[in-house]
Amino acid sequence: MRITPYSKSDTSIFKGFAILSICLHNFFHHIANSPGENEFYFFSYCIDGFLHLLKTHPADFINIIYSYLGHFGVQLFIFISGYGLTKAMQKKEKSWGQFMVDRMKKLYPLVITALIVYSLSMIILHNKYVWNSDLTEMSYKIGFIHTLLPNSGLSLCGPWWFFGLIFQLYLIFPILYRLIKKHQVKSLIIILLISYTWIFLSMYQFQGIKNISLMQNSPGHLPEFCLGMFFAFSENKKFSNIFLPVSIIAFILGNFYKVFFPFTFIAITIIAIFAFDYIKRIPYKTGILKKIFVYFGNISMMMFVTNGFLRSPFIKLSEVLNTPLGHIVAALLFLTTVCGVSIASMKLYELLLSAFSKINIPTNRISVSVSRIFQLFFVTISIYILYYFSCFISPKNEKELLTKEMYVANKEILENDTYTTVTSINFDKNYKKLKIEGSLDISNYDTSKDFPLLILDINGKLWHKYVIPKELNTQNGKKFIFSYEYYTPFIETLKGGYLKMYFWNTTKTHSQFNNTNLSIKY
Repeated sequence: MRITPYSKSDTSIFKGFAILSICLHNFFHHIANSPGENEFYFFSYCIDGFLHLLKTHPADFINIIYSYLGHFGVQLFIFISGYGLTKAMQKKEKSWGQFMVDRMKKLYPLVITALIVYSLSMIILHNKYVWNSDLTEMSYKIGFIHTLLPNSGLSLCGPWWFFGLIFQLYLIFPILYRLIKKHQVKSLIIILLISYTWIFLSMYQFQGIKNISLMQNSPGHLPEFCLGMFFAFSENKKFSNIFLPVSIIAFILGNFYKVFFPFTFIAITIIAIFAFDYIKRIPYKTGILKKIFVYFGNISMMMFVTNGFLRSPFIKLSEVLNTPLGHIVAALLFLTTVCGVSIASMKLYELLLSAFSKINIPTNRISVSVSRIFQLFFVTISIYILYYFSCFISPKNEKELLTKEMYVANKEILENDTYTTVTSINFDKNYKKLKIEGSLDISNYDTSKDFPLLILDINGKLWHKYVIPKELNTQNGKKFIFSYEYYTPFIETLKGGYLKMYFWNTTKTHSQFNNTNLSIKY
């Protein structure tokens, strides 16, 4: 394959396909027959569930496909971002300070628009106003540090973790640009080696630290970003066709084996590149499909920031309809709404963009001002990392907060039940670390269906799901043991918050649990 320049229309097609995949993924993975996904962490049961559901629920094909694979649309965004930034820098090279100021003038209007529309949607859809906890999380988003804080990467609106990632990539882009410009293939190989070293250390050496994901931060996605930069520098050069079968193999292996999991992201990016190159060569009489993707691509970023908090009414609608066709209808209505809200939000974004564009920082002060922000940012990160790791590795005397037996008698989960509470605890103090351990006996009346998901919700910020193993799926009742360690961000408090555990019956099965024991220590 020869690397040909991507036109503005080509990049819009990439973005359009990516945003549709992301929106549908964010919708479908919250409704019935969702197998889960390996997006930030690897879970072997996800591919098992994916293949099982394809076999047992073929009518839910679209639901299952997008639920499991749709999140890979993010990689296309990252690839195109690296490509587009490089092409822009080639036209007019800028200093690090000038580059960051220009990017912030575009990024902050997007973030502010997202926060305003989010606040309005909470009032309209849920009669919920912004409280202190929300303001705290919003401040993390504005400072682009949320992906570096435990449990904050996906807070408020899950897709917004991308803000932290793209900000980090902006910080290092000028350095990457000069390296790849000068050394190209050599630099790309070195960057890939460094990135994957980080990832594997995170996966294996520090696997006990579960509340911060490297896959939400720049080291986890440098390969796709730098690949886009490399393509911008390598136009009209040959890209060996051998990368396609290698990427397909790597992608397949990465879905079955943890050791190959980090390679799935760059693998799917390369597969998409080859697929796009092939599709471009196919003659067609009408460009209607191209126009659709270009249209969605042009509003893709606004759709990205709005879709996460607009889906809940349509998830409820899909539960009411509760058929494969009903799920698709709900998804189409969801996309239509997201598109409409995005178009309306563009007016606010353009207004803010115009206001920010008028901000001028004298050239002699740009590097000084931005450098100080940069230094402050990394000093803050360094302090936090030291704090967080000290909480993790330092021996502490654990004090018992709560230990009790709950629901000793059988408690049923009916087919029509969506949520079934296991326990709910309010915090009257602030705790820096929680160690949660528990067990329950669970049985399933209909073993053809999977168990409901067991959800751990802490303070409305941590949302952790336990998938009960299939070997426990019997009518006789078997013990399920669970645990979790929670580290409170140093600028956050648990006092006044809560811990909830509940079953989320996505499979609409009939089951029961009893002999529930829960221990929480701090």
